[in-house]
Amino acid sequence: MISVVIVDDEALARATLKSMLSELCPDIRVIGEANGVTTGIREVLGKKPDALFLDVQMEDGTGFDLLDQFSAPEFSVIFTTGFDRFAVSAFENNALHYLLKPLHPNKLQEACNRLREKNQQEKLSQRLNGAREDIRGNELKNITLRSSNEIHFLKLQQIIRLESLDNCTFFYPVDRKRIFITKTIREYEKMLPNNQFFRTHQSHVINRNHVLKVVKEDGWQVLMSDGHSVPISRRRNADFLEWMDE
Repeated sequence: MISVVIVDDEALARATLKSMLSELCPDIRVIGEANGVTTGIREVLGKKPDALFLDVQMEDGTGFDLLDQFSAPEFSVIFTTGFDRFAVSAFENNALHYLLKPLHPNKLQEACNRLREKNQQEKLSQRLNGAREDIRGNELKNITLRSSNEIHFLKLQQIIRLESLDNCTFFYPVDRKRIFITKTIREYEKMLPNNQFFRTHQSHVINRNHVLKVVKEDGWQVLMSDGHSVPISRRRNADFLEWMDE
């Protein structure tokens, strides 16, 4: 259901629109009515509708006056008026649709279709944003490494660094011997969270939690907690420093 508030200073106009919505667009639910700008603002703030059916000229002001009270409205607007000269101003105010009185059933259905489409797009956007947050909240914490005759289970915090050799990769974990995996370092670079791991060089990926210091010695180097110095390529240096600042 899509919730709407009707703002119009004519009681008959409100009743007619409400009746037409009930008959033609039963999924559009009227949750409030108002007879002017002041009461309309009160209804919007109190009931937070998905959309407004908003008259332009009312006794205590215009529909545009009402919209001026909302710097970033979270509702859609469908203007209803007896005068087509307001059309340009309506669309300048990001109106979803503009209906002339007396309302025509086909035009009203068209407006409701636009409202449904916008509502579906917003819901999809919310779901996508929610999914992104879920992914962030359940960010990779462990990794499984399969070598020729063993399977290794590592927590990401245990990994000090990775080093490539041809199309293979060495993992250097805390308190373990290095692990040799027949996959490229690029595959792991894509998999590992980039807020924790950084590819400093074509052959090296490091874990920020194991960085002891950064020194300028034959180019920039990163001293890791296992005592190994990892080079930073010239073209990655600025990105690396920015990443460390984050």
